Amino acid sequence: MSAARVLAFLDTGILSGPARQLIAAIPLLRERGYDVRPVVYQSGEARTDFRRALEAADIDYSVLHYGTRRDLLSGKLVEELIRKEGPRIIQTHNFRPAVGVSLSRRATRDLPWVAFYHGHTLEDWKVRVYNGIERILLQRSDVLVTVAERQRRRFPFARRLETIPNAVLPSARQGPSRRPAEARAGANFVLGYIGRLSHEKGVDILLRALAQLSDKETFTLRLVGDGPDELMLRQLAVELGVEQQVEFVGRLASADAFLETLDALVLPSRSEGMPNVLLEAAAKDVPMVATDVGDVRRILSSPHAGTVVPAGDVPALAAALLGIVRLAEDPRGIADRRTIVQEFGLERRIDRLVTLYDQL
Repeated sequence: MSAARVLAFLDTGILSGPARQLIAAIPLLRERGYDVRPVVYQSGEARTDFRRALEAADIDYSVLHYGTRRDLLSGKLVEELIRKEGPRIIQTHNFRPAVGVSLSRRATRDLPWVAFYHGHTLEDWKVRVYNGIERILLQRSDVLVTVAERQRRRFPFARRLETIPNAVLPSARQGPSRRPAEARAGANFVLGYIGRLSHEKGVDILLRALAQLSDKETFTLRLVGDGPDELMLRQLAVELGVEQQVEFVGRLASADAFLETLDALVLPSRSEGMPNVLLEAAAKDVPMVATDVGDVRRILSSPHAGTVVPAGDVPALAAALLGIVRLAEDPRGIADRRTIVQEFGLERRIDRLVTLYDQL
């Protein structure tokens, strides 16, 4: 019996969290009878990081070539690709795929549509409009899948609503853990951030919290990522007098090696879903400080694994930065972070996906 094809539309050029989750799941889903074929969006000829990662994992994919935004908004390209590939299930992962599939439903309405919602950014008014449109379109899908329980309240009119959390990925389990104790002796305590440099990620709050520390000179903060707020954040670091403690690392293809250089990870977000970076940090035994957004508390349910503070609360975040220095040496945290890795194992995510597909 041949595997049932799932055509998974994901519009990204970078190796984003949803892209990495998809790549990790595909081989295991194939073993369970589902041939998940990614569709990548391409407007030029250059190969993207996402395409290179698919090829490195020996995963076949389809390319949706488009010239203008009008091509994407017509739905015709999506409809043609669906007819060519002959899937049993259609799956989407962000805004453009949701638009394309929604506009092609007259011709593809017999195929179940599974729409994943991973969260959104809040960069400007235009992005907020797109977020609102996406929220409407996703509720037209046959099944809407959130990655966090807290996201469910955003979709009161969904036909069917499921939650399938992100998983700790296999690559995050390999190699050494965080910076060894002997490397920390007499050196600065190294804090790290991984993510977009945009408003919803709250990096400005982290810089202000660092500036409040009386002994801030004993800390080093390394920021991995890029985004629209980078120049503003560089200027803010200077204004706050912490430019000597802050390093802008830029974007990295993989977080594994970077996590091994840290003493603690900080996630100061104003908005999140199910943050992949916390799962990756747990797999590397890196203590965490994170804000109480999305399903952060579901991950950091133990106070020994990491500290959760209110979003936007600079004094609370500053206090947590001081506290994480002590928490980093607490042996109970090691066991609790191992529990996180077990609870959010990839096998559990695969079981949930297969159960969902079987019901369609």
